[in-house]
Amino acid sequence: MLVLLSLWQVRIYYYANRFFNQGERYIEEQNPQKAIDSFHKAIKLNPRLLDAYLYLSKVYLQEEKPSLAVDELLKASNLFPDDPTLLTTLRKAYEKELLQSSQVLKIAVRSKLNPLTTIRAMRPMLSYLSRNL
Repeated sequence: MLVLLSLWQVRIYYYANRFFNQGERYIEEQNPQKAIDSFHKAIKLNPRLLDAYLYLSKVYLQEEKPSLAVDELLKASNLFPDDPTLLTTLRKAYEKELLQSSQVLKIAVRSKLNPLTTIRAMRPMLSYLSRNL
C-alpha cells in the first residue's frame, strides 16, 4: 500500500514538473495565456512547487496584472514564509499594484488626508487584508 502511494506521488510530481516545463516553453514562445494555464496546472498538482508560483507571477506582471501576481505570491508565502526570492518578488508585485491604482486612491483621499504617504504605506496591508478576510 505504501509503495502504491509513493508511486502515485512520484507520478503527480512528474506531471507537475512537466506542466511547469511546458509553462517555461510557452514563456519563451511568448504565449502568456498558455503559460498561465500550465503553471496553474503545475501548482494544482504540486502546491509546493515554488518556481511555478514565481514564474506565474512573472507572467502576470508582464501582462500588467499585478493584483493576480500578488494573489498567487500570497498563496506561496503561506507555504514558504521565509523564502527571500518570494518575498522580493511579492514586494515588487505590491509596488507595481500600487503604481497602477495610485491615481484612483489619490483622487479619493486628497481632500481629506494629508500626507498621502500614510495611505500609500498602508495600501499593501489593506490589499493583503482584503484578500484574506
